[in-house]
Amino acid sequence: MARLPPPPPPGFGLIDSHAHLDHHLHGPHVEESLRRAWDGGLGGIVAVAAAGRPEVFAEVAALVAGEPRLAMTAGIHPHDADREDLLWPALREVLESAPVRAVGETGLDFHYDHSSRPGQERCFRRHVEEALARDLPLVLHVREAHREALELLDGFGRGAWSGVVHCFTGGPGEAEDWLERGFYLSIPGVVTFPGRGALADAVLRIPADRLLVETDSPYLAPVPLRGRRNEPANVVWTAAEVASLRGVPYKDLVPVLAANARRLFCLP
Repeated sequence: MARLPPPPPPGFGLIDSHAHLDHHLHGPHVEESLRRAWDGGLGGIVAVAAAGRPEVFAEVAALVAGEPRLAMTAGIHPHDADREDLLWPALREVLESAPVRAVGETGLDFHYDHSSRPGQERCFRRHVEEALARDLPLVLHVREAHREALELLDGFGRGAWSGVVHCFTGGPGEAEDWLERGFYLSIPGVVTFPGRGALADAVLRIPADRLLVETDSPYLAPVPLRGRRNEPANVVWTAAEVASLRGVPYKDLVPVLAANARRLFCLP
């Protein structure tokens, strides 16, 4: 018989700062995932519309409408940067018509290179311009392109924006680079993995008021749920591990994490 995982910690109002809840990525059972999140005590979820299909922007906007515990960000993932011409009109429409809290996720992914590097940089730059024009924070995806992303952003001048590096898995040096530029860092379930490496050291050094946690649902399910489809309710495991690493009570850290998410995304 398969061993069942232990019961999760209570949510205490925790906010999942990055989750993909569209049917294309999350699957057809979004409402069930949301019910489990609310039943588990989560206080909010930031739903990211960046699935590479024009209809996803309107789908996520409709999901968020009327549910005050959900907030929306919208952008073109670097994997889809070469399809910018197809996706940008739908992105622009939702930025104009929906209460979008941030621009992204956007950035550079030089690990997979699903889109050309010049295309990624061009699309990323356009997102930065859009965020600055609308006075919205950025949600960044940066993988094996740390230096390049920093150089691109520095070209706009430091301190011109707010934002978060989502799914941060780097070490203390990378963390410091982003913190110096005013960014928050969002920690995914990777922090619970045995091979988390320097990420554990980075988690110790991030100031408490710049720290977020996320699921990146449906990816990166935390221990003890590895191998399953991830969902927002599971963010409690990540928060519990972050609390353990930092040597603080979980129930004391959760309100800090929630306050950070509310401040960055201007949540009620």
